[in-house]
Amino acid sequence: MNYTFRELPDMQNTGERKVYPKVDYCGQMTNEEFLHMMEKVTMLQGGTIQAVIAGMVKTIGLAFLRGDSVKIDGLGIFSVKLGMKKESETEVLKQRGERYNTKDVEIKGVNFLTDQQWLRCLREDIELSKSRDVKTIRKIDSTEEERLQKALQFLDAQPFLTVSDYVGLTGLGQTKAKMELRKFADDADCRIQRKGFGSHVVYVKRP
Repeated sequence: MNYTFRELPDMQNTGERKVYPKVDYCGQMTNEEFLHMMEKVTMLQGGTIQAVIAGMVKTIGLAFLRGDSVKIDGLGIFSVKLGMKKESETEVLKQRGERYNTKDVEIKGVNFLTDQQWLRCLREDIELSKSRDVKTIRKIDSTEEERLQKALQFLDAQPFLTVSDYVGLTGLGQTKAKMELRKFADDADCRIQRKGFGSHVVYVKRP
């Protein structure tokens, strides 16, 4: 697994260079690729694996419904994350006896705490390699629509567009660029479509 160091912007002009390590992902495994790998690991059929995953998701949801967190040995602990709705003001601490306004509370996400045994195995099994020099985080000023137009202009001159091409055009990171191109291709009204599979995916104009 490759990683790089990212340099944080010096917002307070202290002159200090603060960095943090970040995984340099090659891409994102699709659901189909995940199922294919699971078939090899478990020797189960893809339909069976999908049914087990769907059952797991449903069961965790039912556990949350009754107010439980869920521990899966070898994986970790799942629990609900609560927060205030975006349009609501943050709840403030009230005096004893006063009631809180709970109608604006919603589920914001799901927390996951990794099983420590699995984490130890990951540390032993995965070899970390530094992929490049420190990379400064850049602010991207362009909008998604502006980046789409750049992609379309590129395809006016070239037969296809790769993720690396899109990174060069927009300044996005590799993962963000890949996700955005996939979003364009999944939109039936967008003029960009995806061709190929796995590491051989390219993007072309719809006919």
